[in-house]
Amino acid sequence: DHRREVAFQAAGMTWAVTDTLELQGDHEVVWRLHLHPEVRVDEQGERWLLERGDVAVTLQWVRPEGLTVRLEQGWYSPGYGCEEPARTLVMAGRLTGTVEAGFVLGVQFQVAFVFCLLVAILVFRNTMLGRKRRYLK
Repeated sequence: DHRREVAFQAAGMTWAVTDTLELQGDHEVVWRLHLHPEVRVDEQGERWLLERGDVAVTLQWVRPEGLTVRLEQGWYSPGYGCEEPARTLVMAGRLTGTVEAGFVLGVQFQVAFVFCLLVAILVFRNTMLGRKRRYLK
């Protein structure tokens, strides 16, 4: 039996994906995350940093003992019947019984994005203050 739970935590800007497997006997299990060809991947111990343009996401695997994680050559499909070479993150191993495994994705704000957001907030604030001053005269 297999159940998947996806949960968003606004406070930490994270998505948690948890799979619960109820296995009868010993099974080989594999999770594959096919990445876009332009995604840069940096392994940081138990975490992986995934970047494309100004977007960065951290991926933390949640795995029981017996599962290993690796980066391998895979494919990406931009459309039906099309395949492009790309990297794939793989978590695999042999498990038995009832187990939970998955990953947590955390959004990382790039400095350029934060700077643009702050400028937009300041421009909006100053525009609103200017309007208030005009109406108060």
